[in-house]
Amino acid sequence: MNTKINQNVNLAYQIREGMYSDSQIVNACLKNSTGTIEFFIRDNNLQKIKFSNSFQIMDNSELLEKNQPDEDAMADSGFKQLVGLLANFIKRSIDTYQYSTIVVRYQVNEDGQSLKDLRFDNIKETHFKRR
Repeated sequence: MNTKINQNVNLAYQIREGMYSDSQIVNACLKNSTGTIEFFIRDNNLQKIKFSNSFQIMDNSELLEKNQPDEDAMADSGFKQLVGLLANFIKRSIDTYQYSTIVVRYQVNEDGQSLKDLRFDNIKETHFKRR
């Protein structure tokens, strides 16, 4: 196996373990039917995970009634699918993640059991040595 593939397999493992072991991330995903998860990668290693979500509170100048996250919006099966698809995508990727921010946007189906939409962005960074 070449180095790039080994690095991606290792990174996928780190992301999978990070997602499952961080109760704040698990709870945030389970309580939100849509969300954005950012993974900060330095030297092919996961440094931190950040979760964010947004709420629409107005539409066409009208205040919307519901603007809070759903309680139990994503089932455990939806979370497992999210983590599994993400880890498999990274493992099989021909891209490198040496210095990157991976941004994942998801949306679950109404039943919360499976994903309706999953988007993946790899934002490359260039680091310069200080003089």
